Amino acid sequence: MLGHVRVVDLLEVVGGGVDMGVAVCGGPGGRLRVAETTTTPPAASAGEYRGGGAGRDSGGSSGSGSGRSQGGPGMGGSAVEMMGLEGVQRFATQPTPQTAVVGSTAVLPCRVVNKMGQLQWTKNGFGLGTERDLFGFSRYAMIGSDDEGDFSLRIRPVLLSDDGIYQCQVSASSGVPGIRSHQARLTVYVPPESPSLSPPALTVTAGHPVTLTCQSSGGRPAPEVTKTN
Repeated sequence: MLGHVRVVDLLEVVGGGVDMGVAVCGGPGGRLRVAETTTTPPAASAGEYRGGGAGRDSGGSSGSGSGRSQGGPGMGGSAVEMMGLEGVQRFATQPTPQTAVVGSTAVLPCRVVNKMGQLQWTKNGFGLGTERDLFGFSRYAMIGSDDEGDFSLRIRPVLLSDDGIYQCQVSASSGVPGIRSHQARLTVYVPPESPSLSPPALTVTAGHPVTLTCQSSGGRPAPEVTKTN
């Protein structure tokens, strides 16, 4: 007849080993020592951390309590994460939509940190050049200083033809990816001419209707004409 088995004297972690205790078989023939086992967890290797002994989850199952730190080479950390922001060119200031009146000065801001590639502005997708004094665009210039990473685009004086979509771009360099700013719309307004009445002078008779015409030429967007008594 087989006896029953029970585990006695289960000990806690001692000196880095786990004593699983002594299994004793009892039955008609007396008591018999069956086994005594000890397991020792392997030492943690470099770059690896382990929990303090075996753990249990909320369901009562045993967990290893070990894991690995993240972010290092080959451990899921991306190149950008490992480089940090110090080695990545990025925008500190980007252009925003603006309005300007013909004849005024418009400045579209663009400031870059850790600039490595060549910077240029585009208008409606067309590159304006990489020099601060933009050749062929006498009214355009990139103002600011290289030390501050400021390459804001100044347009002076503004013309109706300057209306469009602008973007600041920096090319890739030495494995660092290129970047593009938000697209910014420059809307150019044209003030209308002073309104005129037609006829400029007339003689009226009480009780008779009179027609006056008010006109204003030019203007963008089209002007609205209102009358006052």
